[in-house]
Amino acid sequence: MGALFRLLRQHAGASQMRIAITIGVTTNRVSLIMNGRSAVTALATFERIATGLDMPDDARLTLGIAPHREDR
Repeated sequence: MGALFRLLRQHAGASQMRIAITIGVTTNRVSLIMNGRSAVTALATFERIATGLDMPDDARLTLGIAPHREDR
């Protein structure tokens, strides 16, 4: 996730605050993940990140979470 967040900053210009708001965590947590001092391990967190970033189904499956369902 740290690498993904760094790519979002570098290529999409997303700030740590924007990433944090989008996925529902604190900016401190985003910073810790980006710098490799914290890891995402909870399935619910992966789900929030994937949903917040509107990841396509193949990316969600790569993370080990279910494809997005429109009828939720």
